[in-house]
Amino acid sequence: MEEQAQLSLLPADENLRGEVGSWLEFLEHNKAYSEHTISAYETDIRQFLMFFSRHSGGEVTMETLAALGL
Repeated sequence: MEEQAQLSLLPADENLRGEVGSWLEFLEHNKAYSEHTISAYETDIRQFLMFFSRHSGGEVTMETLAALGL
């Protein structure tokens, strides 16, 4: 699956990549979001994780995101 290959490139640990993948699949199958919407969300997530990994100096995890307190 192309989406899984793209998710493997995220600067995130395996757990976070799995959560992102599950969320995107939920949007596709349960919410019937369009391919373009899902692609846009994936792009936004990728850009945020790339920014945050550079800012934090390493791989992003669920724990580092939770520590943001957002």
